[in-house]
Parts: sequence; C-alpha cells; structure tokens
Amino acid sequence: MDTEFMGIEPNILENKRRHIEICLKKEDVSKSDNLLSFVNLKHDALSELDFDEIDTSESILGYKIDMPIFISSMTGGIREGNKFNKSLVNISNDLKIPLGLGSFKLLFKYPEYIKDFALRKYANNIPLFSNIGATQVREFGILKIIEMNKRLEVDAVIVHLNTGQELMNSKGERSFKGIKDSIARLCSSSSLPVIVKETGFGMLPETVVSLLNFGVSYVDLAGSGGTNWVLVEGIKEGNLDVASCFSNWGISSVLTLMSINDSLKDKVFASGGYENGMDIAKGIALGAKLVGIASAILKTFYAGGEDAVYKLLSDYKYVLKMSMLLSNSKDISEFRSNKYYLSYPLLLNLKQFKDFYET
Repeated sequence: MDTEFMGIEPNILENKRRHIEICLKKEDVSKSDNLLSFVNLKHDALSELDFDEIDTSESILGYKIDMPIFISSMTGGIREGNKFNKSLVNISNDLKIPLGLGSFKLLFKYPEYIKDFALRKYANNIPLFSNIGATQVREFGILKIIEMNKRLEVDAVIVHLNTGQELMNSKGERSFKGIKDSIARLCSSSSLPVIVKETGFGMLPETVVSLLNFGVSYVDLAGSGGTNWVLVEGIKEGNLDVASCFSNWGISSVLTLMSINDSLKDKVFASGGYENGMDIAKGIALGAKLVGIASAILKTFYAGGEDAVYKLLSDYKYVLKMSMLLSNSKDISEFRSNKYYLSYPLLLNLKQFKDFYET
C-alpha cells in the first residue's frame, strides 16, 4: 500500500500506477505514424558556421529557455509519480527546459496533498505549466481553477482535451457539453496564460484557430503517432475489442502544422511521437514554438534514472545543433525559415488534408 497517499481511494492510485505500467510498453499503445519520417531537413554542404556559436535558445512567458522543447504533463499523485516529477523538475530547472505538471484534479478532493504538486520552490529558472481536464474546468468552475493555480505558483495552465480516453474509461465522462464555453471563460477570467492540448489525437487547423480566438495563448497539437490513450484505457479496462478500432485514429501534428497560417505557428506547440533529437529538429523546422516530449522521458527515467534523462536531453540538444549547422542556421529563427522539404507520400497526404481543412 502507498503510505504516502493513505487517504486517497485505492482505485485512484491503482489507475495511475496502471497508466504508467501500460505507457512503458510503446509497442502496445502507439500504432499510428506521425509522418515525421517524410519530412527531410535541407543539407547545406557549404555551411561556414561554428558549432559552438549555434544558438538553440528560445523565449517564452518571460523566460529564456535553452532550446524549444518542453517536458509534457504526465503523472502525479502516487509515490512513483511524485518521485518522477521531483526528478524532472530538478532536471528541467538545471537545463532550462519548461515542464508540464501532472493533473491537479486530485487536489479538489484531497487538498492536503498540494505539497506534492507545488514544485515552484525547485524551479526558479523555468516556466511551469499546471494541468487540468476541460471537463474539470466545467465541473469545478473557473474561480476554483484560478485559485488552485495561484497556490501551485505556475506560469500557465494547460487544459487538456481527452474525449477519447474518457469514452474508453468505463467510469469516464460521457457528456462534453459546455467545454468550449468553459475554456473561453477561463481565458477571459484568468491572468495566467491558458494552453489547450489534445492528448494524442491531434487537432484540425480550424480547431486551432477557434481556440486562439477564444483567447487561448498557446495550442499543443498532441497529434497521432505517440501514446494512444484509447489503447491505454482499453488495455487497463480489458476491452481491446473496442479500443483497437481506434489504433489509427487522429491527426498528425505534421499535417496541422503545415496547414495553418504561418502567422499562427508562434502560438502552436507540436507533440505526439517526438522520440529523438531528429524528430525534435523537424518539429521546430516546421515552425512549432515548442516541441513536447513525454513518452521518451518516462521510459528513459524508468530504465536508467535521472542520469539517463540528462543524457537523453543532452543528445537532443546535440542533434538539434548538428541539424542547424548542417542546414546553415545560426539560430532558431533561421532554422524555422524553409529548411525542409517533403517526401512524396506526405506531399500527397498534405494536399488531400489541405483541400478539406486549409485555413
């Protein structure tokens, strides 16, 4: 029994443990292609840049961060999850990488555990993002959400959209009425920036535009090709007959990034199956403000601990700097300036997608 969380219902703790256990097996929960393999970065054989002068830094929410990535929200509220998050906040702060925290839904029922979610004292160098579901914004109300974020001392609140996961959970939400209005009211009432993210199925370009029009500060596409939360819930619930029908559901972040107006890309994060340094480089080259990483961090931590995560993030930066030098880009702004071309299968897919959804 988890003595650190003795007051919490055992089924809640068990669900969180099972989510981690299932997500560590990528082959079971990631079936679709995020299409990054069809994005090719341009090579400039006459690049005369100095590797040590390549600038990977980016600015967001008043912070200068080391590179345009963030560690996306994953878990919290159990001993293993809290150890993981405390390690991540130390690593993120050391390396100046923004960090998304696990959902604070638990705190509305068990407010005495806020110390396990309030990690600002460990993070003076970086933006921290809290995390709550869109249906919880509707359920608990704007004022309670705002007050909880004040107590957590975060720089922005992520509102996640996980409709598919809820429908696959036998005890999940079944009505999603009012979530757009709840998001819009949170944006208009909160002094904190609001980030809205999907959870593995992506967003249409028109959805991105709608969210920005609501007053959302940033949109995290969280496209297909990464962890499929319908499959995660299907495994947990023992109902893969239904869940497997949605193995290839969703929209790649690549398609959406390439279909929205360039003027909007500074407000868009890309995530969903970004596993290595080249994936990250491609996401940035396509115009994403930040690229979100989750699954690779989780698996690396559980396989090798903090040292392995430091090594992984160091490798990400090295690959990004190599890609920038080889494409003759001295900084991130130049790297985002038409430094890629597309292979034919993606060109065809993109044309069909734009025919329906170009904004």
